[in-house]
Amino acid sequence: MARRIDYGRIAVILSVIIFLIFAADFIRRAYHDWRGQNGQLIVQTNSSIDPYGTSLPPTTPDHQTSTTTTTTTTSNPDENLPKLTLLGSEVYTGSLVLVNETLHWQGQSALVAFSELNYANFRLPTRSLQISKSMSNDLIRMFNDFYAATSLGNVMIYATTETPKAAAYQVSMPERASGLSIDLALWDETSGTHSPYQPNGNYGWLQSHCAEYGFVQRYTAEKTEQTGVEQQVWHYRYVGIPHAQYMTQQNLCLEEYLELLRTAHGADAPLSITANNGNYTVYYVPAAEGGGMTEVTVPKNLPITVSGDNQGGYIICIQNANS
Repeated sequence: MARRIDYGRIAVILSVIIFLIFAADFIRRAYHDWRGQNGQLIVQTNSSIDPYGTSLPPTTPDHQTSTTTTTTTTSNPDENLPKLTLLGSEVYTGSLVLVNETLHWQGQSALVAFSELNYANFRLPTRSLQISKSMSNDLIRMFNDFYAATSLGNVMIYATTETPKAAAYQVSMPERASGLSIDLALWDETSGTHSPYQPNGNYGWLQSHCAEYGFVQRYTAEKTEQTGVEQQVWHYRYVGIPHAQYMTQQNLCLEEYLELLRTAHGADAPLSITANNGNYTVYYVPAAEGGGMTEVTVPKNLPITVSGDNQGGYIICIQNANS
């Protein structure tokens, strides 16, 4: 007797197999998205990842605080070099994203409340204020060094992700949604009141040294035409240490810096930056058309930080081996 084929059972088995394939792909993408919430990519083929997503290089420099985001690292068979596969959504995430009245915040940022952080040398109106995890270590270190240099501990981080009701801070700044900016105030211990931060006397230390910790005064009087925002001496933005130092040295606002990279420093003509913790190679890579994946060949065993610019491209930052 001929053996009858059970097509129904075969169909069920095939359906299960297809379901498992799609489930595995969904889990992989979900994991990538979860990793991507930290706002930047740092890739090292021989590093470990801590619970906050910070990739630890073979020799961790003093100011290495970049965080990890998505992507797949594969081997390039032709050049025997690793490749980064950057998702289209990563254009909107990272410390260099430009956010303003025209370019809205579209990224994901892993926020952390100050109640979860170990800090001592600044004040807060409430410990529930949140900032991007990617800048938390540098922020705390900056204020620790500020206190060590000046013995002043009354600077208040008055606002972060939301526009406060206090008059001095009511200017709408869309980049606050990223968690990468802070608004400062000065707390008066005697009266129990605060006033907007002014870089006078020893308080000027923060303005003079903030680039060493990855921060810039976002809106200055001389760059109003480029930024579209009047001077705000109390509003600071985290962009990352090498970028902040170059912007400060060359007197560039974020708009000018991103334009410089996009127009003059692609992979074939990278920008060389010397910052307080080493030497860096920085260049711009346009995102693939249609929001697809973009592959970038990178050197082995070097810390590589990637940030989107919120304008259709990525900024690649390689910390060189002699750093």
